Amino acid sequence: MHVGEYGSRGGDRRSVQVVTSHRVDLREYYEAEAHHRLRGALRGPRLGWRADFIELLRAEHRTSVADFGAGPGHDVAGFREAGLAAIGFDLAVGNARLAKEDGCIVVPADINQPPVRAGSFEAVWSMSTLMHLPDEMALTALRSIAATTMPGSPLVIGVWGGADEFTFDEEIAGQRRPFYRRSVATNRAIFSACATVTGVDEYDMGTSGYQVFALRSI
Repeated sequence: MHVGEYGSRGGDRRSVQVVTSHRVDLREYYEAEAHHRLRGALRGPRLGWRADFIELLRAEHRTSVADFGAGPGHDVAGFREAGLAAIGFDLAVGNARLAKEDGCIVVPADINQPPVRAGSFEAVWSMSTLMHLPDEMALTALRSIAATTMPGSPLVIGVWGGADEFTFDEEIAGQRRPFYRRSVATNRAIFSACATVTGVDEYDMGTSGYQVFALRSI
């Protein structure tokens, strides 16, 4: 893992060329991951977070949920097993194919341009996705996915955190993916610009901290 300078908070901090390069890196990384079927079954606290979210949706009589950055659809499958109408969106076509093998729908799409109408879903779930984007792109992405719900809808966003540092992960040979490991305060500032933050929990995951934000669309 290579650590680099995170940069200032200015709007011109990251050039269009860098952002485009990051998208290419991410797509190629996750296509390689899908090709080699490297994504294992979900385990640990994530299953509990999902169960809690399902209970919230049931309590509010919500029946549909979209998963952004769905990977091969493991969470989509969990939502479907709970009786919810669930669909995922992911950058990698390979993940859509893997999800189809398991009877789930994951649509290949850029998170910034989800191919659905505004207000199509009653809830949003997104795990380990927005931390791959620089601040301004994370804000744009959250605006886009929040717009797929009606105002007041619940969103749960999980991200790997840190001390506002930028890194590249190179776990797959020949591939790399960017990480913007932001503090809770930085993520809260970004998320609250387009949604209401109703809660945040931090978890020690061994080598890094994980942040789970509860939001409501506005």
